Amino acid sequence: MNNDLACAGIVATASDVTFSPDPNTVVTAAVAIAKAGIEAAAEVPSIKRFVQTSSSSACETHGLVNTPYDITDESWNLRSVEEAWKPPPYGMDRIYSTYSASKVQQEQEIWKFVKERKPKFVVNCVLPDFNSGPVLNVEEQGYPSTVGMLKMVFNGDMSQTGVLAPQYMVSETQTCKHCPNSAVDRCPGHCATTCCCAAKSRRN
Repeated sequence: MNNDLACAGIVATASDVTFSPDPNTVVTAAVAIAKAGIEAAAEVPSIKRFVQTSSSSACETHGLVNTPYDITDESWNLRSVEEAWKPPPYGMDRIYSTYSASKVQQEQEIWKFVKERKPKFVVNCVLPDFNSGPVLNVEEQGYPSTVGMLKMVFNGDMSQTGVLAPQYMVSETQTCKHCPNSAVDRCPGHCATTCCCAAKSRRN
């Protein structure tokens, strides 16, 4: 292999964002995707950095409003995990808890791998909040994920607003800058650890 062309960094963005309330579908898929990604990275000798796109919902306590609390690199949104895995029925009121649980357990799977396998590459997790911004290709994508919620509000449909607690919004362009910054060697340490949202990045 030509080392000049070898892959040196991976930014993993895939996850289940169907917003189904069923954790057996959403959480299980998210964890499997993360595990497959970092295991594949470990098989490539040229990899120097692996970036997992997590979410602020992995560390923020959902529904804790007007109550100050600290967020550290040891913070996990365990309240949503507990809520998501309660017995069925899986009603629409559990959409956010299930999504949050998927991000908690997806990221925990990454750090479990780091602890047990001790990869030679640097691992970062970037935790953005509610992403919004222009859709790249409306014809092909429509209005997916969180920007779809904004479009609903714009059109006068407030049915989904009760799902979310008060929170920050972050430009998708800022998230897009943070993920590659966390994947390059020349990036100073603060690039991989500063926050692009309400939360912050975690790193090994």
